[in-house]
Amino acid sequence: MRRVIRQISIESVCVAVIGISAGFVANGISPRGISLSRNYFPTQTVATAAHDRASAPPDPTNLTVVARLEAAGLHTIELPEVSKLVSEDRQLAGTVALIDARHLANYRESHIPGAYLYDRYDKGADPSQLLAAAGVAERIIVYCNGGSCEDSEFAAMDLRQMGIDAAKLFVFVGGISEWKRSGGPLEAGDRASGNILTTPRE
Repeated sequence: MRRVIRQISIESVCVAVIGISAGFVANGISPRGISLSRNYFPTQTVATAAHDRASAPPDPTNLTVVARLEAAGLHTIELPEVSKLVSEDRQLAGTVALIDARHLANYRESHIPGAYLYDRYDKGADPSQLLAAAGVAERIIVYCNGGSCEDSEFAAMDLRQMGIDAAKLFVFVGGISEWKRSGGPLEAGDRASGNILTTPRE
């Protein structure tokens, strides 16, 4: 009796192995076969990474900066609007003026295309060209490194003291750091150098 049971068990195992092997072969040959390497149950983090980035709560650092700027009577502007204004070539028409408030070395390494340099620590700099552009522009966007960087705030207040209408002044809180993370184009060297760089979207 034990010999019969043992024989049946061995035959069952053999049938199961042959059946599974045949199933794998058929699955691999069939154009509708199931991909064995695919993750059919991705975690929420992987499946919704892009959505999470879009719906993530605002950076608390940025919220603090926005509150400080608003208390100083300055307007702020977000990346989507900056991208739209730059991509529509309004700078060429003179209706938008971008102002980079970082140091000269950082500016020459890379800046948003068409941006004017305003290094408030360079006492020998001539702001006449920048002021002429800002005077006729309908929107003036000032930026620095972003986040806790205060150079754009100081630059905006300087421009306001120079007679630029405060209603036209906007501080891009995300700054060049957010611009780079978004994959926005960059210009190296001086303004209108034509040396356009592209950055990979992070």
